[in-house]
Amino acid sequence: MFPCVTHTLRMAKPCTVYGEHLPTCRGVALDGERAVACEGCLPQPATRGMLCESCNERYAAAIDIAVDLITHMRSVERGSVPDGPRSPTRPGSQVIVPTSWLTADDTWAALHELAFRCDPSEPLAVRPGGTTAYGFGAQDTIEHVRDRVELALGIAQSGDTTDLHIAQLAVRFYRAIQRALAAFPLEEYSRPLGYIACPEHRGGCGHMTLERRPPLQYLDPLVYRCVNPACGSAWDPYIVEVDLAEYRRQIQAEQAA
Repeated sequence: MFPCVTHTLRMAKPCTVYGEHLPTCRGVALDGERAVACEGCLPQPATRGMLCESCNERYAAAIDIAVDLITHMRSVERGSVPDGPRSPTRPGSQVIVPTSWLTADDTWAALHELAFRCDPSEPLAVRPGGTTAYGFGAQDTIEHVRDRVELALGIAQSGDTTDLHIAQLAVRFYRAIQRALAAFPLEEYSRPLGYIACPEHRGGCGHMTLERRPPLQYLDPLVYRCVNPACGSAWDPYIVEVDLAEYRRQIQAEQAA
């Protein structure tokens, strides 16, 4: 039986079998700088073409979510959201193309490469003035992006994972989906902003009661809303970041004085 194709890729640790070790294994593995017991070295056996059961499940899940995820990333038009306050000089604020769009392009490129390998005769790259082979055009609508992804998925699903190259591209595709989903989750929840108050000088209440409200549907805006019942103000994220940048400048000036 052949091993899972992940052992041929240099992208991450291959799928391993718990407790099964290579002859050269010394029984330990590195977790950062700490030595821990090696749980397994030998790759999982390939049972679905050149994929193991786990990889096949992840691939199927990526196929199921790809349309919603890629169109979601084209809709939110922003960078991935960190846990704390953001710097006004972060890369996402200095580029014309939103980070979410660039991630959508990366994910589409992985899918396109897989689909093209499955059926090189399909003209996926042909769309004058819009979608290219490895990215979406700035003027492409959400509907057009969805149509292209659905077309590519239909071709990819016909691929035979007994082909080594197709199996490798399937793994690259589902890992691209996993990275994109981690950065731009489909289900985002409102959460408090613990680092800035509702802007009193703009008519807010001045309390630490701002909450981040993500888009609920395609093309909905991202807003910061005050959850103080006596206030309820809603703010564009840009306004909040301008105030935050000014607050930083004041702190720096006080420290320099």
